[in-house]
Amino acid sequence: MRRLSTLIAGLAIFILAAPLQSQQPELMPYVMVETFDVGTAQAEGFAEAIEHFKMAVDGAGVSAELPWEVYRQDTRWHLVLPMPDLTRFDPANEAAFMEMFAGTPGEAHLGQAMQIMSANSAPMTSELMLLVEDWTYFPTDFYMGSQTGASVFEAWVKVGAEETFNESTKDLFAMLTEMNYPYAVLGHRTLVGDGGKVTIVVLHDGLDSFYGANSLDSVASSVQMEAWGELMTARDDMVTKRNSFNVQYDADLSNSPGM
Repeated sequence: MRRLSTLIAGLAIFILAAPLQSQQPELMPYVMVETFDVGTAQAEGFAEAIEHFKMAVDGAGVSAELPWEVYRQDTRWHLVLPMPDLTRFDPANEAAFMEMFAGTPGEAHLGQAMQIMSANSAPMTSELMLLVEDWTYFPTDFYMGSQTGASVFEAWVKVGAEETFNESTKDLFAMLTEMNYPYAVLGHRTLVGDGGKVTIVVLHDGLDSFYGANSLDSVASSVQMEAWGELMTARDDMVTKRNSFNVQYDADLSNSPGM
């Protein structure tokens, strides 16, 4: 139940503090990522629980205030919750969350969601990240919600190399602008979780395009690619390890109203 109460408390923050989402929503400065290891036998029930959460927020009339996105990577499910501030996950928030559903058509669905998720429990890890303003890039014709997948690049920065790494990351994002890169790219620094980790997420329309017609070496000039390669090589000395993976965006289970 710790997993479920953490999730509910996180959702409560949106009720208390989040603005309504516009057609082009502003990015919130913090992101909580809940990663679940969902076995094959649990997948159907886990998806059903999230569907009931969606029906619950719709029934309570708070869907616009409670955005979340679901990304899937084989048996790993990533629930991404944007956060407007660092309000603590205290019991008052959880109580306020429950009160928003009391007496509404969404109340029964919330109860079902909690019951089903508990029956299909899965190991969970939580990570709180800061969206770094200088590490964001949006092409002019991109809008949040158009993605069908994402590619995630993680790096663990060496102690003492943070400042140099941060400056080089700003240079990378400046180069994306110069290239007129076709996908949105968001950079995050982990605050609570895996210490020293930086995560860069590319939101795209599928791996065929990401690695094909819209790949870096397809949209950049030879001079730009040479400069990019030199910068990436220099960054090797600033990190202890790297990791990357691809995830599929689950639009049916996500709640991104107005996107």
